[in-house]
Amino acid sequence: MATGRDHPFVAYGTDWLAFAHLVIAVAFWGPWRDPVRNVWVIEWGMVCCAGIIPPALIAGAVRELPFGWTLIDMSFGVFGIIPLIVIRSLIKRLTTAQEGPDEKVQAGEHQHGQREQRNVGDPDDRVLLG
Repeated sequence: MATGRDHPFVAYGTDWLAFAHLVIAVAFWGPWRDPVRNVWVIEWGMVCCAGIIPPALIAGAVRELPFGWTLIDMSFGVFGIIPLIVIRSLIKRLTTAQEGPDEKVQAGEHQHGQREQRNVGDPDDRVLLG
């Protein structure tokens, strides 16, 4: 392999790229465990999906990439935001369902002010999200 032999930094860069993907994946563990309190992670993901459009257009033009490649780059943001929109709307429904008629429940708190550990997959969640 000429690339690995002559340009070892390319492989080094892909190692860091893989690590970055793992770190981003770990960030989504929070919404899995407590979706109401960690809805901000979903919203952060939505911002990231929207944020890929300008750099793809700018870098594609600067590097004179074929426009089809730029469209492929932008499609990651376009298609990535779809499940995040669905998840965010489900979390918002869950938040509304947890609120009492006269009180607002803070994210991650029980109606009596005690912290509770919520896990996706609890029987309550299936009823609320179903």
